[in-house]
Amino acid sequence: MKRTLVILSALAFAVPALAGQNAGARPTLDVPGTESGRLKNDVMEVRVDISQLNAGNAVHFDLEYDTQGLAFVDWEAGDLFADPLVFGPFDRTEQGVVDVTVATLHGAVTREKANVGVVRFRVIDPERSDVRLRTFHTGDANWEPDTIIDLGKGVGVLPASAGLIGNAPNPFNPTTKIRYALSNAAPVSLQIIDVSGRVVRTLVNGVQSAGEKEVTWNGKTDGGKDVSSGVYFMFFEADGRKEQKKMTLIR
Repeated sequence: MKRTLVILSALAFAVPALAGQNAGARPTLDVPGTESGRLKNDVMEVRVDISQLNAGNAVHFDLEYDTQGLAFVDWEAGDLFADPLVFGPFDRTEQGVVDVTVATLHGAVTREKANVGVVRFRVIDPERSDVRLRTFHTGDANWEPDTIIDLGKGVGVLPASAGLIGNAPNPFNPTTKIRYALSNAAPVSLQIIDVSGRVVRTLVNGVQSAGEKEVTWNGKTDGGKDVSSGVYFMFFEADGRKEQKKMTLIR
């Protein structure tokens, strides 16, 4: 039994010019259900499809996965382009992302529905085998992004307001992932502060598009030195909102 996850095109662009002719394009993931393909050591095939593509020369996506539950195996291009040029796949294990670009040299194509390709993973832990699209965009004749589809949480729903979600794992050693949300494009500041109020690391400082975001802190200062065990604070500021949450590093 397979589960099809429809990714609606909720668009929010940091650069309005990228709301291009493929704004109606809709990516989908076809993921095996728990009854088939999610047993330990089995190979799980994740199908990436696209529909309503209007004159595209390239497609790029970042597929996010849990490295504790899945291990990347390989990739197979689909029927989107008759003569696909594939850049990747790049398995960015430290980020938990498989990065793929598929393109053509022979002119833009229009597709009602097509398969971009299939990503295969070996299942390490069936309980941690979920995947989602982190980014998806279509490309022009120069393979530059012409439409960036901001997927937010991967279901096309943008957060109602900016906010700091928190970090996991917590306690951690030595890395943790910090998540936050933006309801619209806005300047963002995310800093790590120690118990004395001193800023030890600036993780984000700049304008970002709307959606749910994630950044990793590796337990180091801005200068690259390891910080000691103890309590630290995430200080988040965006869109007029300021939030602070506590986390604990145990070495």
